[in-house]
Formats: sequence, structure tokens, C-alpha cells
Amino acid sequence: MLRKMKQIGGYYMSLEAAHRLAQKLEINIGEATDFNLRHMEWPINDWLYDRGMLHLKASLLTWPRGTECHGMFFLTKHREGLQRSLDDLKEEAKDLEVKAWLEENGADNLVWVSLWDTLKITLMGVQPVYTGFKFVQHPNFERILAFINHGESQPGLATPATEAEVGSSP
Repeated sequence: MLRKMKQIGGYYMSLEAAHRLAQKLEINIGEATDFNLRHMEWPINDWLYDRGMLHLKASLLTWPRGTECHGMFFLTKHREGLQRSLDDLKEEAKDLEVKAWLEENGADNLVWVSLWDTLKITLMGVQPVYTGFKFVQHPNFERILAFINHGESQPGLATPATEAEVGSSP
């Protein structure tokens, strides 16, 4: 059974290219950690929203599908349709203007992508939504990370109590 859903088109770039774009546009994504790179769509969309650039929306995307290649997708167009019933969306003059702007601001190796929105990129709409999320690093970040990754007890961080420390249950 075919389902009605959005078909979306736009430009895919590596996370590194998206990070360069964010730096050039002075978008604060915090430290270039794996978490921040995979969530930089939030501050990028905040930036787009603040500047009235509502014809673009950023989203994390794995491309090609079925791989582990994470990058940033900039949605430039969409249409409703029955899944698998329409041809791919094609690049047009307005899309090429966006591509030129992305390249002027540090993005490279852009790939035009047309796909059915099975990832729910448009669930909250096709325009950027302001989140106000700020990327900050916790003062104990390195110690917390060591504990998570290696189970190393760190002074000042809570560790699970043993039964002997808690006492036996009545």
C-alpha cells in the first residue's frame, strides 16, 4: 500500500563541510565533538530562523542510505505525493542559488539528494524551528567521559554503592 508523504530535495554535505560552514557563518556549535557535530542542525536552524532564511532547513542525514556516512542535509524543496509514485525532485535555479551560497560560505563536495521523508525530517515542518539550544561543555566533561568509557572511578563523581556500603535490606 502506498502512503502519502513528503518527497524532499536538497544538498548533502559531510559533517566536516557543515562545520566549516558553521564557522564561516559564526554559528556557535561548541567544541567539535562527535555529539556536537551530529547535533549542529539545532544551532544552524536557529541561525537560519533568526535571519528569516525560512526556505532552508538543516538536518542530520545518513547518505547514501544504508551506510554509516553521517552528514548535514539542507532541505530546499518538498512536495506531497504517494510514496514511490513520483520521479525524483530535480535541481532548479533556486536550488542552485542555495548551492552557490553554501559553497561561498565554506561548504564543498555538495551532493543533490532527492528522497522520501521516511526519516521525518519534515515532522515539525519544512522551515527551520528555533530551539535556543546552546552547546556548552560541562566542567567535569573529561572525567565523566573517562568514567563512561572506561568505568574509571573519578574523585568527586558519584559511583554506584556496594551492598556493604548501603547495608543489607530489611
